[in-house]
Amino acid sequence: MAAGQSELSMVETLQLWNEAVSLTEKGNYEQALERFLSLEETDSAGLIITSARNLFNIGQIYLSMGRTNMAAQVSFFV
Repeated sequence: MAAGQSELSMVETLQLWNEAVSLTEKGNYEQALERFLSLEETDSAGLIITSARNLFNIGQIYLSMGRTNMAAQVSFFV
């Protein structure tokens, strides 16, 4: 989530998650990646906060897109 934006509600988070999963299943990796990345938040120090499950999905999408370097970077944090 970009700086200055408010936190997502639980309903919004679940909707984005479901959209991302559905897009992944359909092979729409770019759009799915956008949704998963939008679930990340930034703390007051500018560090990204996300779940291991979200990072795993982001890494899997990068792998499916053939972007192995990005997948490897993401998997470092899981």
